[in-house]
Amino acid sequence: MLALFLFFLLFGRAHQAAPVAAEKPGTIVTAADMSDAVKNAKQNPNSVPGTLDVTIRSVDAGSAYVGVSTVHRTLPETNDALIHEKVTEIYHITEGGGTIELGGTLVGGKPFGPNTGVPNIGPSLRGTGIQGGHSRHVGVGDVVVIPAGTPHRFSTIDGPVTYLCIRMDPEKVTPLK
Repeated sequence: MLALFLFFLLFGRAHQAAPVAAEKPGTIVTAADMSDAVKNAKQNPNSVPGTLDVTIRSVDAGSAYVGVSTVHRTLPETNDALIHEKVTEIYHITEGGGTIELGGTLVGGKPFGPNTGVPNIGPSLRGTGIQGGHSRHVGVGDVVVIPAGTPHRFSTIDGPVTYLCIRMDPEKVTPLK
């Protein structure tokens, strides 16, 4: 009860102190948008093998750009791992599953990202694996939050895995779409 009271007290003060901004319309990405994106996707030659990563919308949300993508993997990242230096990713698994590895140290990281034809992830490093990370199996309905700077990969998949990927870009390094 005390926590609820404090929440409303703090929220009320923050709400009163904040300047009133012009109301912005929201952005809606429909199920048809998501489905069409996957159907019409083409493999980017610079992406991780077996991966279709399609940005459907990326909007300026004021304090950050927010990207909505769909990602479809047909192969695990057995010889790949990534770090996105400035972009936080949130995955919502919609099909399939696999083992995701997070944290630890990226092995053999080299620059990868906007200058390699993959602009939606911002400045990134691509390596050959992760040392000392934590692994966990994820499946349909699970949500994974990957803070900027965190090594990550799907080390195994149970078959194709598809997920909604929300990319939070507070430094606005990714393009709007």
